[in-house]
Amino acid sequence: MIHPTIFVTFPRSGHHWLIRSLKSYFGDEMQYCEFYSHCNVVGCVDGCNMQKNHDLFLDLVIPPGWQVIVQSRNAEDAIRSWWDVSPDMDWEIFRPQSTEFYNRWMEKWWDKYPQITYEERAAFPVETLCAVIFRLCGAVDVARAQRAVAANKTIVNQPAWVGGRL
Repeated sequence: MIHPTIFVTFPRSGHHWLIRSLKSYFGDEMQYCEFYSHCNVVGCVDGCNMQKNHDLFLDLVIPPGWQVIVQSRNAEDAIRSWWDVSPDMDWEIFRPQSTEFYNRWMEKWWDKYPQITYEERAAFPVETLCAVIFRLCGAVDVARAQRAVAANKTIVNQPAWVGGRL
């Protein structure tokens, strides 16, 4: 059984890559809520057992019965990648604003809950996935996790702005 979990993720930290691997591992047992394009209710109204939230206003309160896993990425790559998908944003304005937000976000979430970084996921994909799975349900089938990672490879260790707008 999957313990209800909210993934508090800094934008562009590899969340969808992780979710694809988790979906490969858990199959139909995993009920995922995107939050922003689903219900906009923290804790989900449809019985989902995993939910994403960026906490963009730094006002997220975790409901009783839900655990948290925090996802982040090094500041420079996260901010450049976020800017790359933010049309019409001037870099000279976006960078200081998003850097301030990153620092406040990290102050609120980092070191208070279990965390996973994009860099760890890229360097140790099976180990990181196994650690997340263990948090979600307490037991891990390593061979199944290896298959899930193999089925969901992505380009990693490349700066987000390669081929982007800079």
